[in-house]
Amino acid sequence: KAQAGSFGFADMLARLDSALDSAVQGASAHRLRQRIVAQYPVALVDEFQDTSPVQARIFDRLYPVLGNSPATALLLIGDPKQAIYGFRGADIYSYLATRQATLGRHYVLGTNHRSTAALVGAVNHVFASAESRVGAGAFMFRDDASAAGNPLPFEAVKAQGRDEALVTSAGPMPAMQLHLDDTLLDAASSRRHFAARCAEEITTLLNDPQAAFVQPGETPRRLQPADVAVLVRTGKEAAAVRRELRRRQVASVYLSDQ
Repeated sequence: KAQAGSFGFADMLARLDSALDSAVQGASAHRLRQRIVAQYPVALVDEFQDTSPVQARIFDRLYPVLGNSPATALLLIGDPKQAIYGFRGADIYSYLATRQATLGRHYVLGTNHRSTAALVGAVNHVFASAESRVGAGAFMFRDDASAAGNPLPFEAVKAQGRDEALVTSAGPMPAMQLHLDDTLLDAASSRRHFAARCAEEITTLLNDPQAAFVQPGETPRRLQPADVAVLVRTGKEAAAVRRELRRRQVASVYLSDQ
């Protein structure tokens, strides 16, 4: 890259991190920090659970977390349940270290305004059950023998969002269902098998004339293909589901960064 004269986003972070290192740069690092903080006395970082160690160190050098100076503000918003960018350098341990350093200064968004009460209740139930596991907790970080206890506890939330319900010909659909199939197959066969199960479930719902979203005082809205989303872990799983949907003449759109 040096020979080509190219300069990427990672290089910008590495250079800023080095320039702010007072142990190496001395007074120039202090002056740079003063200029940046004077221009940006308040910083708000969203999706902080996806912060890399370098990014976390830069923010700590600009706005020392332990110092908690009243002259500046560093506001960090994050949800560890959404930490999904490890492949891009994000590090949940950077989040945990900062969380530990800011004890006593945490605020929880305790109400979900986006989902139905039934769905929020189901999610709370699943995570609360996992949280009760001895020596593990919901996110496998709890150590009952440690003084730190659980550095990543589950926080249940209230619901004040959508009041609609999905109703089918069989009646109201539960907010969460578990489909268990204990057929022993190799990986490729299992992927095809579950993709077919998934596509068949979707097709059954779309062909149900009574499948609709019902809200008090409003006309029921028929379930549409655009209401359905399938979450997968790999591109192979996505391809398998799309293939089974096509066999049932159901069109789909694949959304992914890769």
